[in-house]
Amino acid sequence: ILGDYIKVKVNRNEIEVPKLKRDKNREWPVHFPRNLTFEAVSRITFDPTFRPILEDDVVIESEFGIYTCTKKTDTSGEIVLHRQLEIHKATYRPEKYKSIKSFFDKIKKVEKQSIMLSTKT
Repeated sequence: ILGDYIKVKVNRNEIEVPKLKRDKNREWPVHFPRNLTFEAVSRITFDPTFRPILEDDVVIESEFGIYTCTKKTDTSGEIVLHRQLEIHKATYRPEKYKSIKSFFDKIKKVEKQSIMLSTKT
């Protein structure tokens, strides 16, 4: 609990975001042998007297793929998070590695975000 807010961590291990290490001297191409799609729906139930504070929906799009995260809430006390990651089938030159890593790092940052509930009525 943070003052008038409750921070709720969401288990978001359902989306398999590739983990790429820093590689300043990349020599080999990055290969995604087929189109990949990961999708997950998380439901968070909360006391309806609390008010959820939801950030805007997220769309991260690049030549490598697209990630979306939508958030909906209802008056019964449930938040529904729908996340989808599509990775395009392709082989990328080593020079693209830094951009690919940046794309996946942005997604990981969104996946780690918590949900805030306001205890103020």
